[in-house]
Amino acid sequence: MNKEETTAKKYLESLQMGNVAFEPDGQIPPDFTVASRIAIEVRRLNENYFGGSRTSGLEEVDRPLHSKLKKVLTSYDRKFDGHSYLVALSFKRPLLDGIAKVGKEMHLALDNFLRGTRPTPSQVKVNNNISFEIFPYHAVPNRVFLHGTTSDDDSGGIVVQLYATNISHCIREKSQKISRYRSRYTEWWLLLVDTVRAWDLMPDEVQQVRGGIPNIGSFDQLIIIDYLGSKCFLRIP
Repeated sequence: MNKEETTAKKYLESLQMGNVAFEPDGQIPPDFTVASRIAIEVRRLNENYFGGSRTSGLEEVDRPLHSKLKKVLTSYDRKFDGHSYLVALSFKRPLLDGIAKVGKEMHLALDNFLRGTRPTPSQVKVNNNISFEIFPYHAVPNRVFLHGTTSDDDSGGIVVQLYATNISHCIREKSQKISRYRSRYTEWWLLLVDTVRAWDLMPDEVQQVRGGIPNIGSFDQLIIIDYLGSKCFLRIP
């Protein structure tokens, strides 16, 4: 059981509608049943990138990119000469080059900065989709470069539109997944565990999100809960 499923189980049990069973039919939909009659599919509500040939969660690029950045920056520690710099990362998708090549491009950009006059702040191009902005920083022993901030050009946007778009994507994805099994249960719920939000939406914004979801696909109910499983943000119908 992953984190989202654990959170979902906690929420479903709090409804006190009957026994909550995990994967009652094995490793096929649904993820849970309640009282042996309501089938529930669970998914993490994350922010997705809809460009290119396939949809992907923003974290699919974010995590390996930041891991590579950390390795690149710390590789300069042995070159500490009394000066430290703060590196702000900016990027946009798609990253056409593999992470290994991106690492080499980061090294080349930082090497060129160190070999030059080191003006700060300085805009440094890594490749067509990645750049650094380098700022002066107080000397940190044995650290030449430290990661400051990250700007992801594909992240964020108008929060209502962001929610409605990503919720609709989850509905389509899960509706397709349950299509072969829909007849096994008379009632199906889609339970989304929210990992996008950084603050609570205002009541009027929740209604705007609701209005931005054209339908709930093959499901009878759509439920969106917080990551702790303690609060329901949205329920349709």
